[in-house]
Amino acid sequence: MSLEATSIARALSIAGEVTVLAHDVCLRVDPGRVVGVTGPSGCGKSTVLRVVMGLDARSSGEVRLDGEVVTPPSLPEFRRRVAMVPQRLGLPDETLGDAALPAGVSRWLEAVGLDPSVRSQTWASLSGGEARRARIAIACAGEPDYLILDEPTEGLDGVAARRLADLVRSQAASGRGLLLVSHDEVFLARTADHLVVMYDGEVQGEGAPRDLIPAAFEEAGRDG
Repeated sequence: MSLEATSIARALSIAGEVTVLAHDVCLRVDPGRVVGVTGPSGCGKSTVLRVVMGLDARSSGEVRLDGEVVTPPSLPEFRRRVAMVPQRLGLPDETLGDAALPAGVSRWLEAVGLDPSVRSQTWASLSGGEARRARIAIACAGEPDYLILDEPTEGLDGVAARRLADLVRSQAASGRGLLLVSHDEVFLARTADHLVVMYDGEVQGEGAPRDLIPAAFEEAGRDG
């Protein structure tokens, strides 16, 4: 069982000019494991996530869930089992409670440091960090098999980021696979079992966080 992206590529042709956004990117997330992806802005990290979720077309490659190739007809079931919280949230003009929230969402709101009463507030009234944490809580409440988070610490202070790191590790311990894209190397050092480094649309290296980002790993204070 795993979530796999194999040889993912995406290119755009604009006015005769071809721009390669991602090339030959391979990722694998197993249940109970946390995979982190880092790299400079514009290196293709978010592009790969959007391709995995079927939000952007790929030029080549394939996505598999538990060995089965994901196709357009299978996307609804795929998205039921694989949830993503994007970097750009696209918040609706309504209260949180106007949406059909999953059962048990209150305990997840508490887990990310929000009072459950936040459900009576409008999305617009929340800070960026509060809205991001609420989205993550809602995604967790849906009990997906895999959870993808794009820049999850954006807008969070140090206390909230550490609390989110604890949540990520607890989710992995419960058997959920997680894929994290982040510029926050300390957050990745606290959470990831495996790290992928991207640059200019390609994977430049991968391995243990302690080997690839030793300074952040030491600051994070992890033993593993």
